[in-house]
Amino acid sequence: MASMKRPESRGHQSSELQQNPSDTPGSHYHTAQNTPDMQWDNNNNRHHHQAQQVVVLANTAGSGRETAARTTMEMVARTKTETAMRKTTELGLRMSEVVFCLVSASIMATDRTQGWAGDSFDRYKEYRYCLSVNVIGCVYSGFQACEKAYQLVSAKNKRFFTPNFRSLFDYLMDQVVAYLLVSASSSAATRVNDWESNWGKDKFTEKASASIVMAFLAFIAFAISSLISFFKLGASFSSST
Repeated sequence: MASMKRPESRGHQSSELQQNPSDTPGSHYHTAQNTPDMQWDNNNNRHHHQAQQVVVLANTAGSGRETAARTTMEMVARTKTETAMRKTTELGLRMSEVVFCLVSASIMATDRTQGWAGDSFDRYKEYRYCLSVNVIGCVYSGFQACEKAYQLVSAKNKRFFTPNFRSLFDYLMDQVVAYLLVSASSSAATRVNDWESNWGKDKFTEKASASIVMAFLAFIAFAISSLISFFKLGASFSSST
């Protein structure tokens, strides 16, 4: 009996093996993919890809920071260059004011003639007025020129007063000195014209005319400085508000 039951059990087992629906080629392929070795390789590939993405992002961020830093340095260098050019222009303008006022005052102070028909500038109030205004303009513009030269050489913007007060002071002083110069040169020119209409032209009036011309050039320089001071005054008050 036992010998007859064995074939049935083997046949039954073989039929079960043949009829098992899970034993398909696709199921064996799927099982092969999910082995521990394949999962380990897939995880390694995924981590490697993520690491590459992180490196790319880091490189992009680094290049962005370098570009921003380069742009900032260029802006700072451009600002320094513009500031140096502006200070150089202001220094040149102040030096021209010093030269014009000094030359005008020197010519007027030496305007004297000898002899029985000799004359001198100090006998006329218009000439004394012109000389005094030129001395004031020379002293003031000399102070301004020394300060501009110090700031340009030392690369510092040190001021003795607050920016708003200093801008207002420069603007008012430039306006006052410019008005005094045009007033003094006009009055002296009137005196020269009156002298020449009565007595004719001579060496005395020629030197007075030369002094007046230099005073008028100083007025033009102070008028330009006044415009610059006006714009600086507006910028100073707008930045403080």
